[in-house]
Amino acid sequence: MRRTSIRPALTVVFATLLAATACGSLAVADYDYRMPVALADGISTARVEQVGGDRVQTERLVGQFLAGSWGDQHSLLIMKDGLLVLEEYFEGWAGTDLHEVQFVSKSITSLLVGHAIAQGWIGSVRDPISRYLPGYEHLLVGGKEQITIEHLLTKSSGLDWNESDPPHTDPANLRRQEIDSDDGVAFVLGRGLEHTPRERWVYNGGGVTVLGEIALNAMGLDAENLIAEVMDGLLTNDDIQPVYQSDGRLNTAGGFFMTPRGMIKLGQAMLNEGLWGERCVFDEDWIRASTTSHISTSNGRDYGYLWWIDEYRAGGEAVTVTFATG
Repeated sequence: MRRTSIRPALTVVFATLLAATACGSLAVADYDYRMPVALADGISTARVEQVGGDRVQTERLVGQFLAGSWGDQHSLLIMKDGLLVLEEYFEGWAGTDLHEVQFVSKSITSLLVGHAIAQGWIGSVRDPISRYLPGYEHLLVGGKEQITIEHLLTKSSGLDWNESDPPHTDPANLRRQEIDSDDGVAFVLGRGLEHTPRERWVYNGGGVTVLGEIALNAMGLDAENLIAEVMDGLLTNDDIQPVYQSDGRLNTAGGFFMTPRGMIKLGQAMLNEGLWGERCVFDEDWIRASTTSHISTSNGRDYGYLWWIDEYRAGGEAVTVTFATG
């Protein structure tokens, strides 16, 4: 098993992108379709033809990946109707290799918070964050005492925060400074209030660090046990592993490592409104709430509780898509 933080390192497809193969300008390598192998991980497999897919187009799509037409990609998985119909790896990578999923980690953090609420450890998204952050009350003044869990989930806390300039690789970047600080929560909450909470969406990874701290405090668990508690019955330590910041905190804004199969299981559980097989892994009400638009973003997309929402066109029809990304 190996780990990488190369981006883009992982491509997981939950429906189908076969229409993209119609582009004749893309280079294509030879490839013969093969059905994914069934493993003891709860994933059912099938041939692409069994779910109405086109084998020829599937082979052409994978051939494009093999030829490098889709850039630096390490895996391609397609699940349709709850069945894994394609699983291929590239450039020497294997299904057991872990990839750093970067900012997709924020959507996982949403599930951690949702679990704490469903279990009664957190009362409501409208609770002030000060209720779950003992020792940081002195920083939540000057209007910051109004910040709620929902404000952090929708990136509308109002805190003065800009992590896009300079870039993340620059030591002067706010998010980089927070990751490297002795106390990331204090670093974030020590920022001034630039806007009234809920007034404006601003990209803020630091706020997700605070959410991770809230979930841990509410449930009384350490980071590794937190993952085991929330993902029980869906993911194992072989599927997902945490990354830590300099202060020892879980990097809930951008640090999980996952296998491609682990990620596709997570995606399928979301599509099933929290179910994996017969087991309820995530609260159905939370899935619906977190994938409902709560605020508009600066890039034209809508935003739920750390999940992106946008509209795309497929087959001449508008399709609303909920997804995890940066």
